[in-house]
Amino acid sequence: MWVTASNRTAITDAYAQAGEELCGADPGNPDRAASRFLAWLHAQRNRWLIVLDDLAEPADIRGLWPPDVPHGRTLVTTRRRDTALFSDGRHMVPVGVFTPDQAMSYLTATLPRHGNAATDAELGLLAEELGYLPLALSQAAAYLTDQGMGVGAYRRLLADRAGTLADSVPQSDSLPDDQGLTLAALWSLSVDRADQLRPVGLARRMLQLTAMLDPNGIPQRLLTGPPALAHLGGNRAGRGTPVTPAEALGALRALHRMSLIDHKSDGPLPAVHVHQLVQRATRDDLAVRDRDKAAVAAADALAAIWPDIEREVDLTKALRANAGTVIAHAGTALYAKGVHDLLFLLGRSLDEAGQLQAAIDHLSAMLDTATIHLGPDHPDTLIARNNLARMRGEAGDPAAAAEATADLLTDGLRVLGPDHP
Repeated sequence: MWVTASNRTAITDAYAQAGEELCGADPGNPDRAASRFLAWLHAQRNRWLIVLDDLAEPADIRGLWPPDVPHGRTLVTTRRRDTALFSDGRHMVPVGVFTPDQAMSYLTATLPRHGNAATDAELGLLAEELGYLPLALSQAAAYLTDQGMGVGAYRRLLADRAGTLADSVPQSDSLPDDQGLTLAALWSLSVDRADQLRPVGLARRMLQLTAMLDPNGIPQRLLTGPPALAHLGGNRAGRGTPVTPAEALGALRALHRMSLIDHKSDGPLPAVHVHQLVQRATRDDLAVRDRDKAAVAAADALAAIWPDIEREVDLTKALRANAGTVIAHAGTALYAKGVHDLLFLLGRSLDEAGQLQAAIDHLSAMLDTATIHLGPDHPDTLIARNNLARMRGEAGDPAAAAEATADLLTDGLRVLGPDHP
């Protein structure tokens, strides 16, 4: 079983779905369905394997580890090295970059096929300068192929840019040793080229938008809706030529062509996947003001496609995962004009899915931030208090819910008056 472990909600949803399909668990209570699935694994005598892919936070898996039994295996992929992940008998297996021979084999198999032959010495130097990082080698091969550029000329171009991108290097704990600057230089060349492809000037802004969202799957419709189009058209201000959905798709294809994203336009839920290192480099290259604008645009785009009734299971999971990611990147930018609708939508979605503890945790954090940045008497702060009180009652704490509601009534009368609707 493969689980995209980008956050605790995604893990719970995957377990709950398995619990429904394998154990007949009630899908209306995801937490209980997930627990039933874990118990089912413990009782099985057949061999099983659970893959938890791209675990972002060790705390997300607390209480959700598959059982340690002789007939079962759990494999976790993550960029984290926290001790908590490999305690209790778990073993960490570092996965590094290509060996020089593997890098040479990749480049030899890729470049000559496109008429871009190079000597072994040139390929070896290129692989070394790219740090043998598979992502970097893939993007370099795409750039060389599209440009028809020789390896020697590409190495000179790469060296010319390498000294100017120190500020856009991803954090060291996300990269192999000494690989950050090389990847940043390659990212800059690739995104420059993507921005020159038709539709010219949109790829960079599209990449900025995707950098605020879930790397494991961004619904295509999110990136082609009105809020996304408005963001993409930011550098066309005053020209009277709004960006069209077709142009947004063209920008995605340009990024896909340069291996900056993976755009899967077929299937029931067309989506975009972006490597986290590409996202990190993109965010780091933005000024704070521009980063906040991109994050708010991503939140606007998410809110615009969130359905009133959540009928599509895969879409709902993707929306929650993307909401969690953009909220983490946006910070207080989502409180600049009141509490952003996305924050309320995520709370409602978690509540309706039966994930009450996740909903309470989310609303508690939202309320704390709203109180600090908007003040305790702001209408959105009062709404957040009301929602939190109701969910605490649903979670089985009627006394706390009643006390919170009584306090809220007093404050609401004081702030809004007795005649407020």
